[in-house]
Amino acid sequence: MWFRWFFFSVFTLLTLSACSILNHAVGPESAAAPPEPKVELPTRVRTASPKAYAHFLNANRYRLKGDQKGALEEIKKAEQADPGSPLLESYLASLYLQNGDLQKAADACEKALAMDPESVNLLMLTAGVYSSLKRQDDAVRIYEKVLRLNPGQHEAYIFLGTLYLQQGRTDPAVELFKRLSRIKNQESLGYYYLGRVYANQKEFARAGRYFEKSIRTDPDFMQAYLSLGILYEIEKKNDKAIQTYKKALKINPHQTQIQKRLSILYIQGNQMDKALSQLKELSELEPNNADAHLKVGLIYLQQENLSRAVEELRIALALEPGNVKAHFYLGAAYEGSEKLDLAEKEYLEVLSMMPDDLDTIFRLAQLYQKMDRLEKAVTLLMETREKLPDNPEVLLYLGMIYSIKKEDTKAVEVLQEAVRLNGNNDNLYFQLGVVYERLKRFDDAVAAFRKTIELNPDNGNALNYLGYMFAEKGINLKEAEDLIVRALKIRPEDAYYLDSLGWIYFKMGRFDDAVKYLEQSNGNLPGDPVVTEHLGDAYFKAGYPEKAREYWEKALKTNPDDPSLLNKLNNGLP
Repeated sequence: MWFRWFFFSVFTLLTLSACSILNHAVGPESAAAPPEPKVELPTRVRTASPKAYAHFLNANRYRLKGDQKGALEEIKKAEQADPGSPLLESYLASLYLQNGDLQKAADACEKALAMDPESVNLLMLTAGVYSSLKRQDDAVRIYEKVLRLNPGQHEAYIFLGTLYLQQGRTDPAVELFKRLSRIKNQESLGYYYLGRVYANQKEFARAGRYFEKSIRTDPDFMQAYLSLGILYEIEKKNDKAIQTYKKALKINPHQTQIQKRLSILYIQGNQMDKALSQLKELSELEPNNADAHLKVGLIYLQQENLSRAVEELRIALALEPGNVKAHFYLGAAYEGSEKLDLAEKEYLEVLSMMPDDLDTIFRLAQLYQKMDRLEKAVTLLMETREKLPDNPEVLLYLGMIYSIKKEDTKAVEVLQEAVRLNGNNDNLYFQLGVVYERLKRFDDAVAAFRKTIELNPDNGNALNYLGYMFAEKGINLKEAEDLIVRALKIRPEDAYYLDSLGWIYFKMGRFDDAVKYLEQSNGNLPGDPVVTEHLGDAYFKAGYPEKAREYWEKALKTNPDDPSLLNKLNNGLP
């Protein structure tokens, strides 16, 4: 079934976000760039003259309207009217900062500090600008001054500690966060940042204890739950991570980031119903979240609930037109629903945005095969070959299509070229072996299948193909048995493998063993004419002619003019 191919790609996509968030370390570097400082203007000294203050108010009105240019013009007029006001210089600095002109912001901050050197708010603004300019030493000096002036300024602890860590000064950072943890009402924050430090140093047990302490101190601190959960994920303690996230959501069910983490863990644990429930809650919290609808659609797709998958994927596209993944998987959902024209449309939409996307090209080629439009598949793959002449995977698919078209000479030519480009791909040798076998190039087919197995000893299809070829020829039967036994260890219920083993035992004269395995094969694949005929043959040789006749008659319904079956029904087996 096509879903065997599909599940891996769905699972990969669904869990991909897990990799990205784990790369977003729970250590301090994730806070390495302090956020843009809040602009709190100094209040310790006079504001501005009446004329300057009028311009200041005008500047503020322009700023609220989003007119940065007008705000700058007005504040400069205010500055000209009253050149000694730290309020105006601070405001000018904040405008420059908002416009991304960091150097001018720094100049304005320094000018304001010359007028009011001990304003904590102004110092915080200046330190933030220095940090943005990568002037770390200057930023550190200013933050240290802030803490001398106001030891309770908790944001200064966070920003200064982060800068210490950027400079590789872990011990001062730890001491700083310990001081923060001793400030009333800031204990949880201090423990949290200590946890981040130790997590960054990969001291996970110690980090976990601090995150837990942070949560005990402030049970509503959601970031601590998130970091503790991610820590458990890094340690592969997914059950503990799930418990942590569930505890957080019980306190605050509106934490969408935690909702996402929990849904990913359920997906990784193949608990798709729980993942689906979690993602539905997320989509209710964020109804316009296209990614949530996409993931819900993928879970429905993996569960083969195709109508619901189509519904969710179409919602994702309505919210985010042009979402390539949504188009691709919508095409897959339509394909699974046998709405092949709609599937083609979605795959072509993907290729209109990403014309060289090989996954989509190969899916479309296989779709054309399913639609019996093999010439379109050939055209698509030939066009791709012109763009990517040295891509063996393109040649593999082209060779497979030629093989289906029974254009075996072309298939051999293309597959041999693919092998020349990549001699380590077992699938290439396998397809080449299939074509050689159909061309009755027995020795070449055997060599190709042996090479396939050498490259990949667990290629069950190659093991089965080679073993069955030997059985059909009545040669190397012990080796053939060993090959099929190996294949069945990989897929114990595979009907074709069971048929091959039964047929080998038939050729060996072990008719009771043949009946045993052929009955299993027929049970797993009822109605297959080859298996049915083989079972009839085995019954006849095992001494059950009536049963043999029953199964030969079943096989004859599929091939009513088969001379071999007609002869068996009339004369039995020799």
